[in-house]
Amino acid sequence: MKVCFIGHITRDRMRLGAGPEFVQPGGAAWYGALVAAELGARVFVVTRLDPRDQEQLTVSLRRADIEIDIRPSESTTEFWNHYSADLSGNRKQRLESVAAPFEPGDHPQGADSYVFGPLTRADMSPGCLAAVGDRRRVALDVQGLVRSCHRGPVVESGNPDIAEFVRASSVVKASRREAMLASGLASATAAAEWFMELGVDEVMITEGARGSTIATTGGMHTLAALDVGEAIDPTGCGDSYLAAYLVGRLCGNDPLR
Repeated sequence: MKVCFIGHITRDRMRLGAGPEFVQPGGAAWYGALVAAELGARVFVVTRLDPRDQEQLTVSLRRADIEIDIRPSESTTEFWNHYSADLSGNRKQRLESVAAPFEPGDHPQGADSYVFGPLTRADMSPGCLAAVGDRRRVALDVQGLVRSCHRGPVVESGNPDIAEFVRASSVVKASRREAMLASGLASATAAAEWFMELGVDEVMITEGARGSTIATTGGMHTLAALDVGEAIDPTGCGDSYLAAYLVGRLCGNDPLR
């Protein structure tokens, strides 16, 4: 199977609790691609970043034999993330720079699934998803669509264009907060139903340590989170979850397995 991830690979400046600051690659495409490759998929990544960052930010992907198409950009998307000492997922986040947006047709042909992971609302238009030509092969992480695209503290808010993105998708993933912001509704359950009404086949709503909700045409199901022991760094957990879910579905697994 071939899975294509479209999204900005980022330079993430990290601080976990009272520890020292460090820099690492990030972004939905980076985390998702590594997980999909580990699970046996043939993986392709389309990204945009400053060519000067190419070696540092893509070395892990190349070591995993992941194909990378780097489109030109004068800057790389950069975030500053500071997590609370208990690593519960509570974080202060700043956007330092944004790479050039993606354009319709940036994706390659022939993938079994295309995963779009915008990190800000300026990263791509709904036309990028529609250009695939078959929404059944499109998965969307709505995280960036409810984020500001201006330098400074990251601000989350509703986005009137989200419905267009959702209509072009078959699988949608969002955290509980993101789902409610995207839909304008007061509960995760109502938000999941809203996504389904727009034509989505499968919805994943994550709630960290409290597990997740999977909504399909067959109903809505709550899944408990697995105990992974001591938390090290929660960054990219949702991206990893979506990638693993999609590979499982492409292998023919039931949505709840």
